[in-house]
Amino acid sequence: MHFPDALQHLLFNKPLEIKKLYIDLDSYILVLKSRVKSSLFLIVSDHGFDLETKNHSKHGFYSSNISLNPKPKRITDFYNLIVSGHEDKTFR
Repeated sequence: MHFPDALQHLLFNKPLEIKKLYIDLDSYILVLKSRVKSSLFLIVSDHGFDLETKNHSKHGFYSSNISLNPKPKRITDFYNLIVSGHEDKTFR
């Protein structure tokens, strides 16, 4: 889902519009999360947004419905986590 990133670039000078976007996304994610109670629900962002430079920042983000162990430190750490959970059916 890349549209939040594109809209952030287009609307960087309209903070209320950005806030509305994230409120809508939050509502959408709550609906999705309610439908996947017995599975891993993982949201990953590979970067943040710097309002001063109006460009990407180096601060990524993730959120999960379960504790992740080991805790991912790099974006590539999610690959092994997802593949291993899928293979041993941990997240089903």
